[in-house]
Amino acid sequence: METLVVIVVVVLVFLLLGLTTEFVTGRWFVTRWLLFGGLGAMGVLLLILALFAGVMIGSSGTDTSDSGLEQRQAEEGAAGEAQRDPQPEPEPEPAAPLEFSGTGPQATEQFDLSAGLARFEMTYDGERYFIVELLDDEGNEIGMSLANTTGSYDGSQAVQIPEDGTYLLNVDTLEGNWTIRVQQ
Repeated sequence: METLVVIVVVVLVFLLLGLTTEFVTGRWFVTRWLLFGGLGAMGVLLLILALFAGVMIGSSGTDTSDSGLEQRQAEEGAAGEAQRDPQPEPEPEPAAPLEFSGTGPQATEQFDLSAGLARFEMTYDGERYFIVELLDDEGNEIGMSLANTTGSYDGSQAVQIPEDGTYLLNVDTLEGNWTIRVQQ
C-alpha cells in the first residue's frame, strides 16, 4: 500500500511540475524540466528521494493494525462522550404521601417538609365547620387556612413551604370524620 502511495505521488509531481520524458534505448528519461528550467538529473533524484522520505515519515506514525484502529475509535468515542451535553440526572421519586385521619378537633403528629410546593388533599364528612391550618414548629401558621368551610368537603390546596422544617396540621371541627394526605 505504501509503495503504491509513493508511485502515485511521484507521478503526480511529474505531471504537476511539467516534466517531459523521452523513451531512449528501452528506458524512460526525464528530458526537460519545464517549470524550473533544467534542474538536472541529480536534482530530480533528490526531489524523488525527498518525496519518498516525506511519505515514509508521514505514514510511520500511522498504526494500521486492528488494535490501533480500535484504540483510536475508543479514544474518539470517549472524547465525543465528554463533549456531549451531560445527561440530566433523573429527579428523585416523590416521597410516599403522609396520611392523617381522625374525628373531631385535634392536631396531627409532627412531620417534616422540604422547602418547595406541598399539596394537601382533604376530605370531611361532617355537617359543621371544618378548618385546617398548617403550623411550623413554633406554632406559626404558614399561609392561610388550608380549609375553612361548613359541611362536607373534598378538595385540595397547594402551599409553598418556605423552608425545610418540622410542621403539623391543626384540625378544628366539632364532629365528623376527616382525612388529610400530604404530598411533596
